Amino acid sequence: MKHGDNLEIKQTLAMAKDFLPKDKLSLPESEICLIKKTICSYASEDLRPALEGLSSDIWRHLQEIRLRIGQPLMLMLAGRPFFFCGKELVMDWRQSDFLVTEKMLHDTVLLISHHSFYALEQEFQHGFITIPGGHRVGLAGKGVLKDGCLQTMKDISSLNMRLARSLPGVSHRVMPYLFQQGQVQSALFIGPPGCGKTTMLRDVAKNFSEGYGGSCLQVGVIDERSEIGCSFLGIPQLNLGPCTDILSGVPKEIGMELFLRVMGHDVVVTDEISNEADCEAIHDLCSCGVAVVASAHGSSLQGVLARKAFHSFLQTMPFDRYIVLSKRLGIGTIEAVYDRAFQLIEEELQCG
Repeated sequence: MKHGDNLEIKQTLAMAKDFLPKDKLSLPESEICLIKKTICSYASEDLRPALEGLSSDIWRHLQEIRLRIGQPLMLMLAGRPFFFCGKELVMDWRQSDFLVTEKMLHDTVLLISHHSFYALEQEFQHGFITIPGGHRVGLAGKGVLKDGCLQTMKDISSLNMRLARSLPGVSHRVMPYLFQQGQVQSALFIGPPGCGKTTMLRDVAKNFSEGYGGSCLQVGVIDERSEIGCSFLGIPQLNLGPCTDILSGVPKEIGMELFLRVMGHDVVVTDEISNEADCEAIHDLCSCGVAVVASAHGSSLQGVLARKAFHSFLQTMPFDRYIVLSKRLGIGTIEAVYDRAFQLIEEELQCG
């Protein structure tokens, strides 16, 4: 029996399918097979049979595979955690009979690093490794510091394999708020981790690049942690449109200054602004007439406004729209849309 026949899985997949736009978000079977083949090839031999036994429907909605030594193997599926119990997946970790061993994790690390920690030292400094397809493997263990900075990691105890995939159409309900009267509206997507902020930004960039509103716009993506374009060896693994330039691995303030001076973009997209340097760089872009679409961690607009790093910056009204996301009804649930004066425009706008 393929994993996915039990009631909890069916309910979760049904929720995901009901939420996503039916006409735009169905990944072709060939893409699902490629994702499955790639991920399984980087899993240890002891893990591989369990992952290969997952149905295509589960792989279609699978977001993360988490390995922790001595703990149950966990899958994040449509925003919900599941664990292996025999031939089924269950939501109660106490029922799990599949514990990750030190050998499983060690062998998986060897595969993703191609048996050479030294060759990937820079990636270890960032706490993750990118594999073909743009899938990102996050690491946790013992950090090795040099001059106060993370130099590498050793004694790895946890892995998080985050699957990279685009969802064309996921932003189609929010696009009218980002393009009005022929002008791109600068916007800040707000939401907790795992709610779909990066997925939304990716689709927004693609829409503008492909000509949403009539004409193709020149789009610059500052992808500091290679999460938006999911670049592997410098090549974006996901399609962000024909008029998009991607700058990976560069701090946002440096990337924005570079784009402003030499690239001439209509809109710049970036992920996870978090400090005063990011805010100052965005302010400079907006002051020069470049629209900015970005994201920030938070559960509400009020919570973001209360953060010290953002309060003064947001009072200057740099963004025309504030879009609050959650995963209450599935990844990318739009809880509210606010205007530049922080006034509510729309509430509980479902993307599906």
